[in-house]
Amino acid sequence: MSQAQPIFTKTKLYGLDPDLDYCDESTGQIYGGDELMEAGYYDSVMKRDFTSEVKYLIAL
Repeated sequence: MSQAQPIFTKTKLYGLDPDLDYCDESTGQIYGGDELMEAGYYDSVMKRDFTSEVKYLIAL
């Protein structure tokens, strides 16, 4: 079921404040609100079956 070479996917968020920055709690990476809504971010590559991921973003 899991693929050897998965396709890279992006997630775009909505309802954020485009003027604020957001910090990913797990990595410390900082994104702009406008960036997350317009360009999105690349999803992590999952190499196992039936896995999921939750991202927690904190407005700065």
